[in-house]
Amino acid sequence: MTISHSSPQPDDPNYAARIALIQSLNNSKSLIVLALTGGGQVIGDLLSVPGTSGTLLEATVTYSPESMCNYIGCVPDQYCCRQTACYMATAAFNRAIKIILSRKNNQTSVIPSVLLDCPNSNKSQFDRVEILPQNSAPQNQTTLDDFSNLIGVGCTASLVTNREKAGRHRVYVTVQTLVGTFAFYLKLNKGERSRVEEDSLVADLILSAIEVARNDLELRRRDWADDFVLNSEHGKTPEDKLFDAFECNSNETVKLDMKLPLPLKSGELVESLSVVATHPIVDLFFGKSKAVLWYRGKIRRLNHIDSIESKKDPFNRYAEFMQAIFPGSFSPVHSGHLEMIEIAEKRLGCKVAMEISISNADKPMVDYIELWSRLREIEHVRPGQIVWLTQTPLFEEKSEIFRGATFIIGADTLKRFADVQRFYRNIHHLHDVIRVISYNDCRFLVFARECENAIESLSSLNIPDMLRSICDEVQASDFTKNISSTIIRQNKLNEVTNSCD
Repeated sequence: MTISHSSPQPDDPNYAARIALIQSLNNSKSLIVLALTGGGQVIGDLLSVPGTSGTLLEATVTYSPESMCNYIGCVPDQYCCRQTACYMATAAFNRAIKIILSRKNNQTSVIPSVLLDCPNSNKSQFDRVEILPQNSAPQNQTTLDDFSNLIGVGCTASLVTNREKAGRHRVYVTVQTLVGTFAFYLKLNKGERSRVEEDSLVADLILSAIEVARNDLELRRRDWADDFVLNSEHGKTPEDKLFDAFECNSNETVKLDMKLPLPLKSGELVESLSVVATHPIVDLFFGKSKAVLWYRGKIRRLNHIDSIESKKDPFNRYAEFMQAIFPGSFSPVHSGHLEMIEIAEKRLGCKVAMEISISNADKPMVDYIELWSRLREIEHVRPGQIVWLTQTPLFEEKSEIFRGATFIIGADTLKRFADVQRFYRNIHHLHDVIRVISYNDCRFLVFARECENAIESLSSLNIPDMLRSICDEVQASDFTKNISSTIIRQNKLNEVTNSCD
């Protein structure tokens, strides 16, 4: 990738507008982190304008598959797609948070001490992609308002190269802010531009996307900044109040030519999907709230969930939604999930609530678009389904919130949970975690799964007896499904890619 500084070009009609836009960014309070696989010229464009050192915190070119996987924390289903751009933007935003925390705490090291708390991690916590919970920051030093100027940008593109490409040239740009996720998609007419011309267009698209997100942030910051502090620090949000989960979303063709006209060819259009979160969702994402209850597009924030002792507590208004918890990513929800809910409700004699943790032990952080999409699909296939949204990726943490609950899981999840090499310091660490779950009076209802032409069930797993003692089994004869959300996502991506050929 060639990164060059901008200079006046007689055939560059966007030069003056581009410089003006960058100067506007530099005059704002915006702080930006970039993660790119295309449009690298934008780095040179930014650096060519005085004052960018106060705006651009970091720029990373995740050009190799290894670099990409390390940056986003997983192997993506496809390297050039909207989801991967969202992963990149979320990781970039998280990098911005950690840089600001380091600056705020006057750390001489580039790694804030609050991040060095994972004894079995094989790499620096500064490279992890989970957004740091606010309650981990030093007290009275950091508020959500400190993050209100941050912008994380992810761009993945398939452009002209030294070999013939079967698919259409395309670019995905996502911008993540404190309150919104903004995704842009452009299909390029193949063979109508050189690589330099395509890269220049992508660079201008990135700047335009940043400007769209920044303008939205500016409009909202005036109304939201003080409320964030009040909401988060003083508990002003009434616990019983219902909120829309997301303030707005759109899926439409847009023209990003207000300040920086894009030289699009005939038939080329920029498609946009944006989702903006409401206060309780933002508080959840940034650690001010452990859980919110979602029902038919509305959410209820739980200010005092730590005081809930068990499902048997007569004063627990949420007891009926806490007896059986089905954790998962549900990306997407499928017939196997629905059948497990039906079987579990008959077996346990209570309602089953789904639970989505926005952070995950071995997956990237969820963004607002992804969460909105999953919830919308759940409501479509199972209207009225209760969903807990939490900041608890580990079962030990879940058991603290959902005391007395039965967790509905597949045998593959139980096997992964008991993987000492992957998640624990040693076998004694696993035993300690099991003791906490048992102390909180939680159990597992384990469903058999078909894996690699074999049936995995509670009976067949090699797990500690201590763990087996808090598990009950749904026999393989009652349920065995080999439906994978990953395969469903990959098939959908292949359909989209093939439609671009």
